[in-house]
Amino acid sequence: MRKPIDESMLLGELARVLRGSQEKATVLIVEDDEDLARVILATFEKAGIKGQHAPTKRAALQLCQSIRYDLIILDLSLPDGDGFHVVDWLRQQEKLRHMPLVVYSAREVTGAEQQKLRLGPTEFLTKAKVQPQDVETLVLAMLRQYRVVSQPQDEAISGYS
Repeated sequence: MRKPIDESMLLGELARVLRGSQEKATVLIVEDDEDLARVILATFEKAGIKGQHAPTKRAALQLCQSIRYDLIILDLSLPDGDGFHVVDWLRQQEKLRHMPLVVYSAREVTGAEQQKLRLGPTEFLTKAKVQPQDVETLVLAMLRQYRVVSQPQDEAISGYS
């Protein structure tokens, strides 16, 4: 946690840890390619992760207002805007500004763009270079590091920081 300590953030993180490994991690996939989103969702389901899909910027923002996600996978090209606007909006939300993020884009993201897209722990993947299974591997690693998650074998992994 960052100093000075934000009391509401500390209490939120403590509540999340106390929920324990019984609750599945929840990931939001912001992706306009329906087929790709279905593949990623199916991969996560097998890994014991709840996934939700938002095909547009507007849908993503609406879902983030009502559901607390543990991680967001974000495509940069959306039919009603771009991922930069989503990240800008998330930064303005007290409870979301440090959210783990995976930018999963069809194009390479420049260093300057990466700086604009950093939220909490942030990783950058290029679709042409990475398969959906690799996305799953990265997301599982990030969830293990930043959240208490349950494995399909009921093996609890902790380490939220």
